[in-house]
Amino acid sequence: MKSSLNYIVVLFLGMLLSGCALITGKPTPPVDVEIIADRAKKRLEDASVDKITTEKIRNGHINDGLVAIDLRYTQFLSNAGLQQRSLDVTSDFVQLSLNLAGAAVGGAGLKTILSALSAGISGTELGFNKAFLYEQTVPALVMQMDADRAAKRREILLNMNKNLNDYTWAEAVNDLTEYYIAGTLQSAINTIKKEAGYNRTIAENDIKEIKKIPTSKNTADKKKLTLSLNSIDTMDDSGLNKIKDEFKPISESLAHLPNCKKLETVSSTAKNEIKTALQNCIRDIGTVNNPSMTIDEELTVLDSKFRAFNLISE
Repeated sequence: MKSSLNYIVVLFLGMLLSGCALITGKPTPPVDVEIIADRAKKRLEDASVDKITTEKIRNGHINDGLVAIDLRYTQFLSNAGLQQRSLDVTSDFVQLSLNLAGAAVGGAGLKTILSALSAGISGTELGFNKAFLYEQTVPALVMQMDADRAAKRREILLNMNKNLNDYTWAEAVNDLTEYYIAGTLQSAINTIKKEAGYNRTIAENDIKEIKKIPTSKNTADKKKLTLSLNSIDTMDDSGLNKIKDEFKPISESLAHLPNCKKLETVSSTAKNEIKTALQNCIRDIGTVNNPSMTIDEELTVLDSKFRAFNLISE
């Protein structure tokens, strides 16, 4: 019984430490990736501007660059992602087996060994929070890297159809560099941050636009202002001059509204012309996008002035 359990322990530990295909989660590649990548790298190193005399030669070197970068990217994902996940699974598997074995057999010596091994393996694992963060974050970053790489690769392939003058080797090298960078975690993070910032700006602009949509209260306030103009019909010259004196301050406060801006140019003291000018100003409320002033604020400006005119008393 003890010999069988010892064999199981040795077998699992051997699998864990040896990194066999089952544990690493991938079969042995049919070709030597390192050799192919190194050959592509060597051809790239030998490339020089004076040797690139045709589009075919240029494109051949570009293909070497794409192959080398793609192979390294695949290795990166394998070593940094899938392999790590498979090791986590293996660690869980071995720990479970050791715990079960330790509970099932007699003999303090073997139990002590199994418990010690289990504790040692458990101590090397990530805590729940870190494991959860890894599971949720890494796949999203990989998807972003794949998207960025695909976009840049498409750009490169399209450029390969151009002649040497329109797409030089120096430009190709720059594109290959950007293609490599697109496959890095930092680039993915930067893209996500950039998109988040862009989406935030769009959302903030949408909110500003929503604020410019008149509410039922805004409509009622504009109606109240319009009806108050009827008081002008009974005003004397003193009252009309008082209104005229406030045209310039209104014009300056609501300069983004065309008809309100025009108030400072009104020279007549005729009642009808004063009423018409103010009516046009009221109609402009909420019709012009002004990031610095909402509809409520525009209405507040006119409401305060109309109260100063004694057009609104309550």
